[in-house]
Amino acid sequence: MHLPSIPLGVLPFVTPWVFFAGAGALSIPIVIHLLNRRRFRIQRWAAMEFLLAAHRRNARRLKFQRWLLLLLRCLALLLLAAAVAQFTFGSTLLNRMLGSSRRAAIVVWDDAYPMGYAAPGRRSNFARSQRLLAGWLEGLSGDVRVAIMPASQNDASLEPRPTLDHALLRRLVLSKDVTDAAVDLPRALAQALHEVHKLQGRASHIRVIVLTDGARCNFGMTSNAAADSDATARQLARYMAKLRAAGCHVMVADVGRSRQSNLAITQLATLRPIALVDQPLQLSCRVYNASNEPQANVPVSFYLDGVPAGQQIIGRINPGQSQAITALLTQSIHSRGLHVITAKIPPDFLPVDNVRRLVVKAVRHVQMLLVDGDPGDSATQTLAGTAWLAAALAPLRHNNIYKPRVISEVELSTTSLRRYVGVVLSDTPTPDAAQAARLRKFVAGGGTLIIFPGPRTNGPSWTQSLGVAPSGLLAAAMGPVVSARAGTGKHYVNFDLAGSENPITEPFIAAQRGGRHVGLAGVRNTHYVKLAVPTDNASAVVLRFAGGSPAVVLRRIGKGAVVQWAITADTRWSDFAAQPSWLPFIYQILDYALPPSDAYRNVQVGQRLHLPVSQALVNMGVSAVSWFGPPGSNPAITARVGAQGLTWSSPPLWHAGLYGPHMGADVPAVTVNVDPADAEVRHVSARRQAMLLGLPPTDIVENPQSLSLPHARGSAAAGNAGHNLLMAALLALLAEALLARAFSRYRHAEPTGKAGSVPT
Repeated sequence: MHLPSIPLGVLPFVTPWVFFAGAGALSIPIVIHLLNRRRFRIQRWAAMEFLLAAHRRNARRLKFQRWLLLLLRCLALLLLAAAVAQFTFGSTLLNRMLGSSRRAAIVVWDDAYPMGYAAPGRRSNFARSQRLLAGWLEGLSGDVRVAIMPASQNDASLEPRPTLDHALLRRLVLSKDVTDAAVDLPRALAQALHEVHKLQGRASHIRVIVLTDGARCNFGMTSNAAADSDATARQLARYMAKLRAAGCHVMVADVGRSRQSNLAITQLATLRPIALVDQPLQLSCRVYNASNEPQANVPVSFYLDGVPAGQQIIGRINPGQSQAITALLTQSIHSRGLHVITAKIPPDFLPVDNVRRLVVKAVRHVQMLLVDGDPGDSATQTLAGTAWLAAALAPLRHNNIYKPRVISEVELSTTSLRRYVGVVLSDTPTPDAAQAARLRKFVAGGGTLIIFPGPRTNGPSWTQSLGVAPSGLLAAAMGPVVSARAGTGKHYVNFDLAGSENPITEPFIAAQRGGRHVGLAGVRNTHYVKLAVPTDNASAVVLRFAGGSPAVVLRRIGKGAVVQWAITADTRWSDFAAQPSWLPFIYQILDYALPPSDAYRNVQVGQRLHLPVSQALVNMGVSAVSWFGPPGSNPAITARVGAQGLTWSSPPLWHAGLYGPHMGADVPAVTVNVDPADAEVRHVSARRQAMLLGLPPTDIVENPQSLSLPHARGSAAAGNAGHNLLMAALLALLAEALLARAFSRYRHAEPTGKAGSVPT
């Protein structure tokens, strides 16, 4: 049966039906009292006449005692029902009489960078919210405790605990600036709910004010298409329901603009994982259109160390979509060391995301270590097992991208891996425990391990020594060597290009379909190691044999990667190394496998810094080195010794911009960019906000002129005396128990019935 809701103005209870149920319980002591009144037949005898006079003197007092105890029992039940139903009142006098005049307000203030949006000729959304909050604090009565909590990821509260010092809060509000941090409304509401629970029983009325701009990013609808916006919306609705269940009045003050729009650079990266000196530098850049109209002819300008290095025009970006471009800089890097690449679009209403920076450390060559288990024999003119791979990595006499160094398996134990980006093991015996530990550390620190089997390879022994990810180092378990004749009846097996489509093989498959022979489809493989890929979907099969067995498997482990081949690096098991596709395929897989060498130099706002200390700074003493940063940042970056050696570490960095150590000329070493997900600033209507948050539409106030309740003297501002009424109910029960005990001594002294009566 559906019970109609009764407005608070009619009945002064948050849950009036609970009070009705409790009030119905008043009949229990009355019914018991009536049942105890038993019927008597009167029979007089002479001896009882002497007691009648005494009984008449005490009858009035006994009746008063019984009615008093009955009244206290009924009053206790009534007070208990009113307490559970949360009796409310709007009278200040009644509030003070019941001792429940303490009120509290918790303000969840959105200070994330999208609040910096400023329409032409108007204040920013943050400045509007700042003015509203300061004005509200100035006019607030002195008995209201206020706590202000930020809604950005930078959770440094202005005043996390409720205070009566409104003047202090107003000064803090007026001195605050919008942050560069991303929004995190669920965390802020969870913090507010925690404070509400601490206030319950100490405050008669609690308001929660959410002061925000109504942007889509607040509800998880970000520029990241993979983000789960429904999960964020469910979190917000759950917290709002808990706040309302706790008796809070929730108000969402929306200072956003209905037609907010934004263009933002959301991604900037080099196409190759490592920047090289005097080599063409290609960039990948992505621009997002957070508006309801398509954007045409958007210019993207690029700079290298502040010098213009080209411009590219994006023809069209559809509403709510991003467009990626590939740009070749007109300037090359001519010196080793740190360099800053900058991408800019014309400034709009939210300038902070119109610029994105990238710090790269340029090198002349990519250092690769090739460990050869089959060094070859010059007498028989037998090539070493890594000869084909070394020729592919360094095909020219000069200006090669990669610089391979070939060592024997014996030298591996004494060779430092620190200077190498990648290590290749070709037909080497099973690593011992010490070598396995060094390889794990190398990969965890950002190195790439490439494993080629050979006739000396014992697959099960390798699997036992290194283990299989996620707990081990191998991307796939290594089994025995398989002959192609056993599976196909032929003496060789080809690659299955149709079953190997991925970004690495895509150029080769496209060329093959276009009728160009690139030497991949016709590769003949006579033997291979059986690879068993884990079922956790973290190991990617790059290339398969006909029949489905993996030929190349790649997996990210820690900061590095592991690439496992099922064939040799030379022509003993396969003619792949003699095909024209060998060299481009090796380059293609290295471009994907080698982790970006400068990933730790390019972080987002709110992330911590973990940067290896250069040898130059070690020599001059890191304790004497201080860091510079964007205005107002004051970076607290210190050197610490960890598992990866001496590193620069920092608390979360909350200012976007360039950071670096003071070393004569201040060269930026780190860049901090804003979170691209929050570029989505399109406004959400009040009706949809109410639906997402599970609130009545009247609780969403668009373009508010004040944070005060429009009916401050009405029921919404009523005090809640539930806690005090509960205490009163307990006191009434205690009084009833004490009085019943005090009256009990008279029950033994007085007759239990009327004079001369006998129970029937």
